[in-house]
Amino acid sequence: MNVKYLSGMANLNDIFANNPLRQQLIEAQKQSKRLNMHITGKGMADAIETMDEFETEQKKNIRQKYSRSNRDMFARLHAPIAKVFSAKGGSTIINLPDNQLKQFTAFCANIRKGMSLRRWIATTGLDGYHIDPNGLVYLEIGNDGMPYPTYKSSADIFYYQLSGRKCELVIFTLSNKEAAEYSLQAQSSSDILDRMKSQPQQSKYYRVVDQVTDKIVMWDGKEVTEIPELTLPNLFLTCPAMVLSDMYEFNSDLFISPDSVIVELANSILTQNSVFEIWKNLHMFPKHWRMQSVCPTCQGTRAVGGNDCPDCKGTGFQKRSSVRDEIVIPMPESMDGKISIPTQFDGYSTPPIEAWDLATQDLDRLYEQAYFTKWGVLPKMKPQLKAAKDDKTATEVVHEDGAMQIALCAYSHWCESIETFIVELCAGLMYGSSYKGCEIKYGDRYAIEAPDSVWDKYNRARTSGAAQSVLDDLLTDYYESKYCSSPIQLQVALKQMRVEPWVHMTVAQVSALSITNEDKACKTYFSEWASTLTDMDWIMKNDDALRMALIAYVQPKIASIIEEVASLTETAAA
Repeated sequence: MNVKYLSGMANLNDIFANNPLRQQLIEAQKQSKRLNMHITGKGMADAIETMDEFETEQKKNIRQKYSRSNRDMFARLHAPIAKVFSAKGGSTIINLPDNQLKQFTAFCANIRKGMSLRRWIATTGLDGYHIDPNGLVYLEIGNDGMPYPTYKSSADIFYYQLSGRKCELVIFTLSNKEAAEYSLQAQSSSDILDRMKSQPQQSKYYRVVDQVTDKIVMWDGKEVTEIPELTLPNLFLTCPAMVLSDMYEFNSDLFISPDSVIVELANSILTQNSVFEIWKNLHMFPKHWRMQSVCPTCQGTRAVGGNDCPDCKGTGFQKRSSVRDEIVIPMPESMDGKISIPTQFDGYSTPPIEAWDLATQDLDRLYEQAYFTKWGVLPKMKPQLKAAKDDKTATEVVHEDGAMQIALCAYSHWCESIETFIVELCAGLMYGSSYKGCEIKYGDRYAIEAPDSVWDKYNRARTSGAAQSVLDDLLTDYYESKYCSSPIQLQVALKQMRVEPWVHMTVAQVSALSITNEDKACKTYFSEWASTLTDMDWIMKNDDALRMALIAYVQPKIASIIEEVASLTETAAA
């Protein structure tokens, strides 16, 4: 029977007979294969081709065998993306009743294979975004009736109809094995399997998902046939698929990876690195040389018992030597009645270090270009190199930070779109009309600067008399940078900052103020008092309770000081 898309799409027979996305999906798969090779290293040998006029097929094969991939380079290039998930600020609002919100929050904390929703986005989702931009985020429903996100490769997509990035219809290709697995979920699975086995071998199976149904169909090259027992209602009431990438190729319908701008540089790095690896293995070992010596077996006669000498092969000269061998050197010829004795009988030759340095410097240059192209800043300098103290102005530093912040914001927006899509479908399926929508914003304070750099800025601002609000912001930035991977320590540090009196002043500066002894004592003994508390004390108690605890801690110390001063006064008077 002919199958029609229920929202007025063209007949499926027309789509299968003349897939309008065929060429686009072929290009998408080529793009994905190249990106996958660079980012994961898979299929690298196939990417190394013979360099015409420069090498033979045999040398190309050697490069394929010994070269290493760009996998480690892309790991370094992608490292800053982690800042998106540790950035401060942002908010998540999911409009559900309190009891359902708690349940849904727990669901999102373990949405797929023990991973939270954001962890899934940071791993599977981002990998798909970089490697397979035309692939899909697709929501499946498990045997327990709960939804979960999956990644669908562009290689498994036969066709899709889009509205923006959102799919209105998607058709997946299925192997016969996958089609059989689907049939096992049906009540009359044995009948379906028998019928599938009886179909012509050229028949292919597809999964068609639209806004209403999720079904398996068969295409024999002429007509689409639905398998009614494998047609299920689409419980999401919308096609639960969205294209991974949010970036289009210019003047094309093809989606591209955020790494597409550095693929050509990555190609150059791969080629140069493979050439350097071969050169290094060929020339890095010092070559031993020695003066030619007489074969100890035949004594230079070239023969033993009438046959070629078995050791020197009839040359008369020693082929190999050991530390026990005596090196016999022919007598040098006389020159003007004088015999010149060699000053050196053996040694080692090594390749010029300049060639090695040139190769490594060129690879570093290409990596810096790739990093700057992606992030707008150069990678941090190597530890052994030290820049001059004032080699950059504050304006230049701010400009660099701003460039990386813009690049990271693009990743944040992408994460927001993926998370919103998943939350909308999951919450809508699980809670129906109780769910009223969501608003998800990632933080935009990325802790780009190193803690030491932020601390220097804070110190300069403090000594120059900056406003209290400016100092508060800078000190907050310092703690957020220092504890970017430790949320508990960050929470403790920020609370200590709020509780400590005159946090931007030293004890000596506070002691010189015209304030009460209690205020001075609170500043003086703050660190001592803070050391008596655990992290949980800081987290569980509010700021006012902590301030009262500090005052209670210093009261006995104030009384002790007063008594000591009084005793000294009485002694002096006596």
